[in-house]
Amino acid sequence: MADNETLVRAMQDMKKQSEKNTGTFVTELLRSNFLVPVSITPEPVDDKVQPGSVVSYITLREPTQDKQLIMAFTSYDEYLKYFKQGATQILRHSYNELRSLIMNRGFDGFLIDVNGENVAVTKETMINISRAAAPMTVQQEKIHISGPNAITPADDVSDEFKKALSTYLGNTENIKKCWLMQTKRENRPETTIVCVLDFEGDMPETFKGVASAVNRLLASGQSIGMISAADKVAAAAVEGVEPFYTK
Repeated sequence: MADNETLVRAMQDMKKQSEKNTGTFVTELLRSNFLVPVSITPEPVDDKVQPGSVVSYITLREPTQDKQLIMAFTSYDEYLKYFKQGATQILRHSYNELRSLIMNRGFDGFLIDVNGENVAVTKETMINISRAAAPMTVQQEKIHISGPNAITPADDVSDEFKKALSTYLGNTENIKKCWLMQTKRENRPETTIVCVLDFEGDMPETFKGVASAVNRLLASGQSIGMISAADKVAAAAVEGVEPFYTK
């Protein structure tokens, strides 16, 4: 049976809405196993699911966002709070197994302890966790930029991206200004966000720090470029443009 006392405490603490408590919850979530109510046809033999069996996951529909969520429980006691007579079959799934199910079979997430802490982990949350957990690699790549309109003010940057970038810049000492711009790169259909930075100190480390701060908010395949405000093309592009950030 699952034993997730630390996860339950983390869910309780997370409701206090501190960044540290959210991080603890994610850590415990990734290492947890859950009891998942199912219907299996035909019946398992000696508690083993037979080849060719049909496994149907029991879900609840979250009404405010119309999401279909797999039910998951941290313990058998939590399971019995909802299924009073233990009326279903149960499979034991890790977080990664649930994630695979949700990504590949059309579910919108899973709901932990519906009659307990009642915490939903949506598909969007899982994607963000995966991005944050992925190792950040910053590769120097020469981008050929020319022409009077090669770099223009960014017009499609999410508020979440702006907030993360602003928070990071506010905690640095060497970055004085940042302009949020964009460019089109050869052989790439998507627009690349470009941060034009007025900074002091080591260029690779400065650029790596900025990239790491916003990595989890980039869509799959999306990239971010950085260029010094001392560059002639960048300086011409930001002339007359209001900086996104000024220290």
